Order: sequence, then C-alpha cells, then structure tokens
Amino acid sequence: SLSIAVVNGVSAVVIAGEDWALKRLVARCADEEVRARRIEVDYAAHSAQVQPVGPRLVQAISDIAPRSSRVAFVSTVTGAALDGAHLNPEYWFVNLRQTVQLDQALDWCRERGYGAFVEVSPHPLLGAAIEDSAGDAVVVPTLGRNEGGLDRFWLSVGQAYVNGVAVDWPGVFSGRGRRVQLPTYAFVPQRFWLSSTAGGGDVSAVGQSAAEHGLLGAVIEQPDSGGVVLTGRLSTSA
Repeated sequence: SLSIAVVNGVSAVVIAGEDWALKRLVARCADEEVRARRIEVDYAAHSAQVQPVGPRLVQAISDIAPRSSRVAFVSTVTGAALDGAHLNPEYWFVNLRQTVQLDQALDWCRERGYGAFVEVSPHPLLGAAIEDSAGDAVVVPTLGRNEGGLDRFWLSVGQAYVNGVAVDWPGVFSGRGRRVQLPTYAFVPQRFWLSSTAGGGDVSAVGQSAAEHGLLGAVIEQPDSGGVVLTGRLSTSA
C-alpha cells in the first residue's frame, strides 16, 4: 500500500500510497518523534497507483524523439549519467513510476567535482535537501514564490557568479547596450583625507562663559535652576 516515492537525502524521504496507510504511517512517526507531514496531491506519483496508466502514457508521448545531449545528463531514475538517446517514452513512464533517487544523482555529481546546482523551477523546493546531501555545495534558484521575472533571474546569475560559477557574460548581455573594454591596468584606490583643524570663536556670543579649565571649554548657566552645564571636547589626536 506504500511506496518510497522520493529519496532526496538521508533526512528527506517522500512516501506515497493509499490514504489510510499514510495516516497510520504519520501517526507512527509522531509516536516515535519523527517529523512527518502530509502533502496534498492529485495522485500518488512514484508508486503503484500510476502503474495502470503506463500503456496510455507511453502511447500519448510516443512522438518523443530522444537524442544525445551536449552536456552530461544525470538521471534521478538511475542515479547516474545517462545518454539522452535513451530518454524514450518508456523511460518517462519509469520516471513517473519508480523512486526518485536524487540522493544518488547528487553523489554521482559530487564524486566528479560538481559543486554548484541551479534549481530550475517556479519555486525552490530542493535547496535544503541538496545542501544537506552535498555539504558545502552552491545552490541557486531561478525563480521564487512572488519573485518572478527577469529581476529574479539576474539575481540568481549574480549569486552563482559570486560563489565561483563561471558566467558567459557576452551571452548574458548580448543585444543589451554597448560594451566597452576596461583599462588593462589595475585600479589602485588611494584616499586623500583633509586634516581636521580645531575651530575657534567667542563663546560669549552664544550665551556661554569660559570654563578656565584644561578639559572644559565653556559653562552655560541654567536660568531656571541656577545650575550650570559644562561642555568640552576630547580627541585622541590631541
């Protein structure tokens, strides 16, 4: 009645199946203090529930003509690299029916030196799982809830770049404005601060009296109480 639908990492697993069985599983997790929550979906993908639609699905997408890709394609069905020429209609049904092995796909990438991942989706859902499995990997979204449009894309490009991901800047700015060559010499910034000078003036002109003390500058009498306020200025440069 239950199937392991998704394995995103050691602490992120999705179970799919009959409603009554899921309720019992969630209750048992609560008894054993294991965090679990229901995800409301229209059908239980990656479980036996989709098996009956297999022939119809394969027929519906029979026009798909797979071909080899120019970059490595890592499948969450096999957990390893797969030639794109094998992504036929039958593969896509298996993709819907079998367990999603994201954890194994991430391990395959890490073992070969890949350390940056871009989640292409309307809203990032796998970032935490990727960071949990891939340690110090760079994880960048493309869009986010209430963050659509090009501004979010540009921000993602910037996040990837500052984390060491190479960006094809000519491609990014193709057709945008006029590009100019930067100077070949390095900019060496140097600051020029003006020396501060102590100001002077007649304190009596603003209602103050000389304090005649080395640490005090002036005395202000309080007409309502007969008290005085002593003012002065200290500086580390003195």
